[in-house]
Amino acid sequence: PSPGISALSLDKHPITCYTIIAGFYYAVKGKMEMRQQKMLRKELAGQQQALAGLWRELLPAGPIKKGTLSKRLMRCGNKGCRCWQDPKFRHGPYYWWTTKVRGRSLAVLVPKELVDSYRAYIANYQTLKRAIKRLELMSDRILNTERKLASYIRELKH
Repeated sequence: PSPGISALSLDKHPITCYTIIAGFYYAVKGKMEMRQQKMLRKELAGQQQALAGLWRELLPAGPIKKGTLSKRLMRCGNKGCRCWQDPKFRHGPYYWWTTKVRGRSLAVLVPKELVDSYRAYIANYQTLKRAIKRLELMSDRILNTERKLASYIRELKH
């Protein structure tokens, strides 16, 4: 017998086919889990980088205004005016900013000089809303990846 086999007492450590297969299985499984764990960590790092990019996108948004801006042509209070007979002779355009306050609609007449500012502020608000939605989605992805990673780490410990 070779020195390696004689030093190993088969009475104390019986080697069976099951032992060899089980050892191989756990070795392969451990390597696969480590590879999966590495991939999840890389995915998590990419997601966190994307999240940081979204936060940077929010900073230069500028002033915001919630609501909508609409253009209206109106009839005046003079019943004899031609705006009452023909819609193409209505007065205006008048711009109205509309929003909800405590569940009720609020409409404010906007001076013509401020229409461009209102448009820009409303567009900034819409951009901010979309960015927040993307932040929520990215945060959910990060949490799901972290949950998977924690699951793999827990399995390796047991």
